[in-house]
Amino acid sequence: PKNLETIAERAFIGSKGFGKKLTIPNNMNAIGQCAFENCNWIQEVEIEGNLERIGQWAFQSCTNLEKVI
Repeated sequence: PKNLETIAERAFIGSKGFGKKLTIPNNMNAIGQCAFENCNWIQEVEIEGNLERIGQWAFQSCTNLEKVI
């Protein structure tokens, strides 16, 4: 949702079935610890705004991650 500002810790661990690109919109200010751990569908992350915090291990074991913009 447009009013979402934070992705909680462990929110999407091991999720499947999304596209290859993850876009973090302008309104986001934080990504929690381990939020996308083991999300092998992610090949690219685009951060549109200015995140204040990316939690430790937010993208741990995302083995297909090739590019962060």
